Amino acid sequence: MKYLLPFAAAALLAACNTAGRPENTDNQAASLPETSSLAPHDWRVVTSWIHRSHGTMSILYGNPAAVARARNGAPYSEGARLSLVTWKRVPDDRWFGAYIPGDVVSVEEVAVAADAPAYTKYEGQSLKKAAAAPEEATKRAAYILAQHASIVP
Repeated sequence: MKYLLPFAAAALLAACNTAGRPENTDNQAASLPETSSLAPHDWRVVTSWIHRSHGTMSILYGNPAAVARARNGAPYSEGARLSLVTWKRVPDDRWFGAYIPGDVVSVEEVAVAADAPAYTKYEGQSLKKAAAAPEEATKRAAYILAQHASIVP
């Protein structure tokens, strides 16, 4: 019994050892560049999905007007903005079998206007504006606008 207290104290101190733990566990590769004027992370998540064959994962973010419409199934109204962020999937070093976002592949934005939605695409980690053919832009905007909100209990 008299040896139990020193043993417990040693075990407690050993458990508090931080040697070998990474100092920064933030996923910097998945972050959008500081210089980016895009701010989808300030919005709310509408839905997300994984595309295994492409090795990517995506999150669709929306401003408050878009989220309200997406959640009740109503058509998007003027002023709604959606942003689809796609990352490469990479294995998580800290959780066996899990995947986390890696480098940013693209950010696609759709702004709903009175006449037609405006589509803009940015590619790569530096998020350079990418040119899209009009028919591709129309098709991608329609695809993004057709996504339903995830149902969360």
